[in-house]
Parts: sequence; C-alpha cells; structure tokens
Amino acid sequence: MTQEQPKAWRIRQRQGNPPMGPLLIKPVGMMLFYTGADTSFPANKEYWESMLAEPVFDARRQLQSIALYPLTLGFGQNRPDRGFPFPADPEEAKSIMERVAKLSAAMGTTVTVQNGVGIVKVGKGE
Repeated sequence: MTQEQPKAWRIRQRQGNPPMGPLLIKPVGMMLFYTGADTSFPANKEYWESMLAEPVFDARRQLQSIALYPLTLGFGQNRPDRGFPFPADPEEAKSIMERVAKLSAAMGTTVTVQNGVGIVKVGKGE
C-alpha cells in the first residue's frame, strides 16, 4: 500500500480475459468499485456488436441461405441498459456487416449485404 492511500483502501490489479483494470476495495460496507471501464471489455465497441442468424430452407428442407441481422448490445449506455440485443441503427449495421463480410471472406465465405442484412448463400455452386 502506498503512503497516499488511506489505510481503509486497497488497490489491486485484476487479471482476467480480457485483462481488467484496477479494482478499488473499501472494507467498510464491502463496496466494490470497478474503475476499468475505459480500458477493458466495456471500452471495446466490437464486444457490444453481434448478429442474429436466420437459416432459410426450401420446400425440401435444404438450407438455401443464412440471413444475418446486425445487433447492438448497448455500447456506451448506462449499466442497466447494456447487454440487451437491439437491432443496430443503419450506420452501426453497415459497420457490423462490413466487418463480418471482411472476416468471412478470409475464411472463404461470401457475405453480401441487402438492405442492412447480411446474406450468406448456401447450396450447389455457391
């Protein structure tokens, strides 16, 4: 413990996956304060973006395509409002789908974007 800190406070560096910032622990009342909101999981916008995959089948129950709907999980929102999936606004949707298309192309999968929805064609010749 350093001289500047009151004896009631301890600062400890937590390691996680991803690494977490300092955790301030105040023994009185056992209150915990996480101060790493600008350095770890909450600070990386990509962790707060996702997508919903909808498989599309034909009458013979053969997979024809997969529709990818971009979602946001509340990056930058207050803690009670984060973590719930909502459709991404058009600008976020475009960003999410561009990143998904780029990452998918590296794996040999083509994702086309139509009206803000990613489409993966599946089947013969695709």
